Parts: sequence; structure tokens; C-alpha cells
Amino acid sequence: LFIYTIIFVRKFIFYFLTILCKEIKMIYYKNY
Repeated sequence: LFIYTIIFVRKFIFYFLTILCKEIKMIYYKNY
């Protein structure tokens, strides 16, 4: 159960960082 929790958390963090990166790029391109 603990291993599955780690995998889930890692996937969630990766997903969050991907979205965050896209949002930063969108803001950057809108400003310039």
C-alpha cells in the first residue's frame, strides 16, 4: 500500500509540474 502511495504521489507531482510549466509558458508568450 505504501509503494502505491509513493507512485500515486509521484504521478500527481509530475502532472502538476507539467501543467505549471504550460501555464508559465502561456504567461511568458502573452507578455512577449
